[in-house]
Amino acid sequence: MEEINRSGRWWIPSNPDLQVSGNLTFSESEGTRLQLIGSLSSEAQMFAQEAVPLIHGVTAQGERVTLTDGVSSVSLSFPGIPTQKLSAQSLFIGAHLEDPTTSKFCRILLRCTYLLEWANRYGISESFPVPRDPAKPAVELAYKFPDEVKIATGRGTVTVTYTLHQEGDLRSNVGLRHTTWLQLDHATGLSVAEWEQQFLRPLTTLLTLASGRPSFVLEQQLIVDAESENPDDKRAIKLFYRTGENSVGVTSSRPVRMDMLFTLSDLEPNPSIAVDSWFRTAEMLDSVCGLFFGVYYNPRMFVEQRFLSMVSALESYHRRRIRNAAVSDRKHSERIDAIIDKAPPKYRKWLRYRLRYSNEPDLRQRLKDLADRAPLLMNQLIPDGKDVKRFLDKVAATRNYYTHYDVSLRYRAARAGDSLYWGSEILGILLTDCLLSELAIPPETRAQRIRERPNHPMIAKGVRRFLEA
Repeated sequence: MEEINRSGRWWIPSNPDLQVSGNLTFSESEGTRLQLIGSLSSEAQMFAQEAVPLIHGVTAQGERVTLTDGVSSVSLSFPGIPTQKLSAQSLFIGAHLEDPTTSKFCRILLRCTYLLEWANRYGISESFPVPRDPAKPAVELAYKFPDEVKIATGRGTVTVTYTLHQEGDLRSNVGLRHTTWLQLDHATGLSVAEWEQQFLRPLTTLLTLASGRPSFVLEQQLIVDAESENPDDKRAIKLFYRTGENSVGVTSSRPVRMDMLFTLSDLEPNPSIAVDSWFRTAEMLDSVCGLFFGVYYNPRMFVEQRFLSMVSALESYHRRRIRNAAVSDRKHSERIDAIIDKAPPKYRKWLRYRLRYSNEPDLRQRLKDLADRAPLLMNQLIPDGKDVKRFLDKVAATRNYYTHYDVSLRYRAARAGDSLYWGSEILGILLTDCLLSELAIPPETRAQRIRERPNHPMIAKGVRRFLEA
């Protein structure tokens, strides 16, 4: 998100007569900071660190500001005047909100990393007409707004839209900046937290899946009611908060077309089906998505954690999407009863408790089921069927070694850092294929796009390194 530096006057809504001058800043690394010349606190609370739930202000540019969930500290020098420093969780520029946690907004405009590449619609074009004088070549720049794409879902409407900014004086220099946005509309309005849960998180993880890189919100504008006759309700309110992008260290290079697993065009002619399916997937498979995308958003994770996260995500996906019983419930119940009847009466309750999960497939069977569902992918990752079996055995042994610390598995498990890295990479590719299937992308297309990724030539070496560890 963009950095902010504003001077203004600030007050607590319950005491508007006490207004203090100060400077407001926001950065991804520091968050929202308010430095006051004076104090909003009473004398009794002046030197105690306290929570300040809500602060209003007006900047020197006339912008109305709301800060939420602030924590303050006051310092005093002798001789001198008190100064107060506050850090806030969220910053709203454009309105004085009485209760930001419950305020409803019917529209949000969203700009995210890798949205431009995913939308894959660009309005700028250039041409080189044949000049009369070859020594004086000509260049023509043109811009045409791409067509908006409206995506209707069960939660609301997602519209891919665009803005154009012209830069330069049109005499010595000229610039055209095309920006792609997601416009999100909800009929009755949602709170900020509800927008985050129902729309922002699923959409940023969708872009992460498409790009193979963590996607972050770059700009967020809230609108109370775009159809209202009240101008204040139609005015955009900018929301600022720390997204975590600074800690991840996102590369400045932009992905090229071959880096993308899929774009909006791959979901056409009816992208509503795929996006609505993804919204449901993100909700139903919340544990899967949390484990899988958590690896992208935490690249400094230890390789052991990375590996275990991928295994747990695949195990959870299998539990939700395929089957969770080795035999039928009736047959298993008969088997349990037969075993319990043979046990001494005083151990039967304990034994029944210990056998309550005994009808679930083990990890190796779950991984085999998932691999069997993706024959094209597995054939290009691990062409030899015997190696597939070895790979699944080693994954299960490694997980059980690290999770249960079964010392008998010490020499069957992968324990070297690079072997664990490659094991998690291959498991991540398998899970990526599972999530792409939720978008109804055909198996042939999924396998082809994964094969076209720049790191794919290294996979064969990675498989061998994992198997030999």
